[in-house]
Amino acid sequence: MAHFECKMKYITLRSDIFSMFWPIYALDGKSKGYVDFEYRGVSLTITSSEFGRATVKDKEVIIYCLSHLMAAQNMKIKINRKVLFCRYDFLKTTNRGTSGKDYKILDNALKRLKGTKFTTDAAISDINIPEDTSMIEEFRKVQINENVYWEVTLPEWLFAMVESRKVLKLDDGYFKLKPFERRLYEVCKKCCGRKPSYEFPIDNMKKRIGVKLTISQFKRRLRHCRELLGLRVLYDDRDVLIFNITAGGSALFEVKAKELGIEVKEGDGQNEH
Repeated sequence: MAHFECKMKYITLRSDIFSMFWPIYALDGKSKGYVDFEYRGVSLTITSSEFGRATVKDKEVIIYCLSHLMAAQNMKIKINRKVLFCRYDFLKTTNRGTSGKDYKILDNALKRLKGTKFTTDAAISDINIPEDTSMIEEFRKVQINENVYWEVTLPEWLFAMVESRKVLKLDDGYFKLKPFERRLYEVCKKCCGRKPSYEFPIDNMKKRIGVKLTISQFKRRLRHCRELLGLRVLYDDRDVLIFNITAGGSALFEVKAKELGIEVKEGDGQNEH
């Protein structure tokens, strides 16, 4: 099977909707063993390999591949699930360094992405997600002239999500976010969509982000993420309250903040990177 090469200079960042909504990725490399998650009758079991569980930072590889594939598909360019990308180009695009250590980190990320397996009965339209699958099926190094590339084979279900456009656009500032902020942004983006506002149970939001915090500790973390790449976030005793600024949610945010007794100033709650 021929490969598809990632070689576009400018791309719009994209993520599959499955991993935006479900906690496939750990926030850091400390997560081991397995994770069981259940919500409204849907279950998800994640197991890690000897390399550890794939992290939100590792997900950059998937985002990079899906973004190029989606851009090519929009341009009517033929795509397939075997994706080739230059290691240097990937590191530069994702705001990483280019030292030997950074290349090694990328190598280990691929091992975790392939080694982290999950089984779920979640339904994504008519796309079947097989048992004991992963975000990467295979990967290998390819030498082309003086450059070293990675050839990554995506699983059929993930490639089908690109073909059927089950992906969402991410803000250009996504790679500047910290792991907690990334997961919060992804869940809020997936839930709120184009609606001006959305309410999501706070205890379930905590589980989806993948943090082992008390509700009070989780609320303190949310307090520092009030504005998040076009989304605004508040919370009450029961729900996380999401407001989409571009869809008219800004005025609703101000009204709700006033109801909760929160003083909102210009630039209040913006993330520091």
